[in-house]
Amino acid sequence: MNAYKISVIIPCYNISQYVENCMKCLRAQTFKEFEVICVNDGSTDDTLAMLNKYKWGGVKVLSTKNQGVSQARNEGIKLAKGDYLYFFDPDDYIEPETLEIIYSKAVETDSDAVQFNFRLIKIPANIKCEGRNGNKKTGVYENENIIKEYLSRFIGYSASDIQLFGTRDFYAKKEMGTVWRFLFKRSVIINNDILFPADVRLNEDSLFNCRFFCFASRIYYIDNILYTYYSKDNGAMISSLKNFDVLFLNKLAAKNERMVLRNLYLEKWGIDIFPLFAGSLFLSALEIAVKSSYSLSNIKKFLEYVADKDVRNAISIIPFSGNLKIKALLLLFKMRCFIFVYLMIYFMNKIGMKI
Repeated sequence: MNAYKISVIIPCYNISQYVENCMKCLRAQTFKEFEVICVNDGSTDDTLAMLNKYKWGGVKVLSTKNQGVSQARNEGIKLAKGDYLYFFDPDDYIEPETLEIIYSKAVETDSDAVQFNFRLIKIPANIKCEGRNGNKKTGVYENENIIKEYLSRFIGYSASDIQLFGTRDFYAKKEMGTVWRFLFKRSVIINNDILFPADVRLNEDSLFNCRFFCFASRIYYIDNILYTYYSKDNGAMISSLKNFDVLFLNKLAAKNERMVLRNLYLEKWGIDIFPLFAGSLFLSALEIAVKSSYSLSNIKKFLEYVADKDVRNAISIIPFSGNLKIKALLLLFKMRCFIFVYLMIYFMNKIGMKI
């Protein structure tokens, strides 16, 4: 009989200031049948020493060279023994009853995953708000309904979503795709070789979730707020977004991973999910144009991205509709006036105008 019902996997990179509170948070859980796997991802501060200081009997500490959060989580998956996996970020907080509630729901409903809601606190402003759940209702989602109600919220923006760009409705059925909102059945992950895409540094959680959705038979959603996410101005995702080279490589890697997922869903379900994320490929092209246009030397990377056949196919199937700005941009992209778009944005930046 398995001694652990849940394996909590924690990627750790230079988080020494959070270790004590993280361990206290886990020790306070009302559910006790869990192990903790801390993966020290090549930290350069005293993270490892702090992990060893505050660990207890159910805690394992693994040290690796720095490979990024995706690979750190993958290493944790390899070591995990629990029936279910839970991915926890050490600088956040879970309620004392979180593991008890989500494990009980998973067993009670025989679900491959349980999802729950969260609150977001922006640091340092201390602004609090409830997480967006994509307008889902509490209950069980099965088979094709997982594709309809989950995949479409996590895979990206669809071709038809683009017509809503700039409106509140554009975000209505999308949600934050983080893995810490889910308890996952380990057997589904192991039996289907589900891992985090190691070369994707932004939105890797959403892509992992989308791979899991392909093989999940049942997901249970509860609207309880069981997690507190602290959004920091100097967070890893925000820092990466400020680095154009990292952003560009991530956009290419994410596009490639989505195409892998497309083939996966075609093979298993006979469904072409390309239209579900075609809008995201167009928006990525636009983002690359904006982020790269502060220097004319970056035009080669923008042209490389829009020359990709998958990106061009995505642009070609997006309906010509929406507000005037998005229609004008779409027209230019459909006409392949890429150099004109780039130069237009470049000169707008020079005079302080925003696209």
